[in-house]
Amino acid sequence: MGVAPSPVTSASRFPRLLIAENNFSTFESLIDTFGKSRLDLNFDLCTSRDGAMRKLLDCPYQLIISDAHLAEMDDFSLLKRSQARETVPFLITASPSNKQEKESARRVLEHGAFDLISLPLEFEQTTSAILLALWESKLMTLIACKERAVDKYREHMAAYPSGNQMDATFKKTLSAIQDSIVSYQQTILRTEGVTDLAMKVANQARKKALERLDALSVSVREPSHWLSEPISILLIDANHHDRECYVQRLKKSKYDVVQAATGRAGLDICARQPIDCVVLEIDLPDMSGFQVLEYLVWSASHPQMPVVVLTGLSNESFLELALKNGAQAAFQKRTPSADRLEASILKAIVAVKQDREKSQSANARLSA
Repeated sequence: MGVAPSPVTSASRFPRLLIAENNFSTFESLIDTFGKSRLDLNFDLCTSRDGAMRKLLDCPYQLIISDAHLAEMDDFSLLKRSQARETVPFLITASPSNKQEKESARRVLEHGAFDLISLPLEFEQTTSAILLALWESKLMTLIACKERAVDKYREHMAAYPSGNQMDATFKKTLSAIQDSIVSYQQTILRTEGVTDLAMKVANQARKKALERLDALSVSVREPSHWLSEPISILLIDANHHDRECYVQRLKKSKYDVVQAATGRAGLDICARQPIDCVVLEIDLPDMSGFQVLEYLVWSASHPQMPVVVLTGLSNESFLELALKNGAQAAFQKRTPSADRLEASILKAIVAVKQDREKSQSANARLSA
């Protein structure tokens, strides 16, 4: 929780968020963002759709942040329940660099989610999305309260006990109140278009999220071009000397090598151009290399991007963990020769390609 109140909070009560997320690293990143941006928020965490559905029944929330896959489950039931509340914007988290997550996020947005938080989290984009969603929640709550107050008033007046006569003064006062209500609704809720404003804000946020989704995707080329084109390698390593050393090694084998000194820069490169394989250092300055690995492969059992881990860290357990999380090979920097590194890169590309072809065949059989 932040030290100073944020612009969207009051001194007496902080906005309450429901976070539906089964990826703990994403949850940790969200909490870290709350702290850095000094957002005073209360939040509950659920790791399943069913848990989130139960929480929505029990507690009033101003905002929901959900993994796109959880939001899509069971015919968008979590999203629909939040929409039934009318005042609870729905943000989704997804990695646009992963094709499956990207398409899942697109479907949830098209069904009415408010905005997208792209993974890995970018501080400014995440903070901006949350602040706008909380502002939208407050606006929708004000509109709903005004409209409901008018409805409740009319219901109450319609239930005026029969047999009790209103005197002339009472009738005159009542008539003035009715005129004020009509004027109030026309000037605030209709003429200025407060309801329309809320809708336009939501539509604009959704439109920008879909545009962001289209602009970001990891491009993985099929290895059929090997004989005619160089293989494209992305080397992500913060150590300039090590990076230059391995770039020279790989270029001698006629690879096209692109460099990145941070995890975020590497993921941005993957979003902009086709990459055949990533050679990844785990020790990075801006984020954990394991987070980068997760965003690149998406599924450890069926990786989307071939990744070879090459790290200066001496703890061998990191190598084992990298392999368990989807890397095709993992070495300490002093270990592999140039030939062994090159062989591992080629093997990784072939392995991922073969796994992709098997998955496509299996899906085709199920669809038939």
